[in-house]
Amino acid sequence: MQIFRSQILLTLVLLSFSAQVANSKPHGQAPANLNLEKQSTVAPADPDTLENLAITPPPKVNSNENDLLKKFVRSTYFYPFRRSLSVYLGTVFGFKDSTDHDNFMNYVGGFKYLLPTRSSMRWELGADLLTLGNGHISVSRRRIYSETSAFRPYYRYGITHKFVPDERFASFSNYDNYLAAFAVGFEDIRVSAKSIRLEIEFLAGTEDLLGLFTIGYSWAW
Repeated sequence: MQIFRSQILLTLVLLSFSAQVANSKPHGQAPANLNLEKQSTVAPADPDTLENLAITPPPKVNSNENDLLKKFVRSTYFYPFRRSLSVYLGTVFGFKDSTDHDNFMNYVGGFKYLLPTRSSMRWELGADLLTLGNGHISVSRRRIYSETSAFRPYYRYGITHKFVPDERFASFSNYDNYLAAFAVGFEDIRVSAKSIRLEIEFLAGTEDLLGLFTIGYSWAW
């Protein structure tokens, strides 16, 4: 009997303990005294001014500054062009001139075209007109030094035909009208693809000995 009472007492204790465990559970929500709606009054950091760095639009560049941007640095400039067209004006000194025995000095204007070749020796074609009324047609080979830099000295040699209008087409068959040509000069770039050209040339034939000093402008592409 006493054992039976002990079993009943133990059963009641276990049932009471199980009920307490079943009724206990973790918090499913925050305590009532915690105010989640309360937010910080500190404004968030502006990413554009983070660490005292402000992002602002670049300043507008006026036309004068654009012109400056187009200029080049001579020490690092690279001249990539393979052909050019030059126009020039100058003076002709007739040390011996079969077409003008009275005047030592005359004037000349013309052009030169540099053909696009990959070698340093290039072909150059030219034509000019003198104030006397005759003109020159030239074919020459031109050797350029420092051909990729801003300052490009050169020399050239070739054959020049002195065209005399009074002789008409017979001028080409008259060997006295053919002159050996030798010239030295340089081109110095001012802005990209445009250069100043300065040249001294000597022409020698059976009846002529001429010196030409010319200055001009060259366009390259």
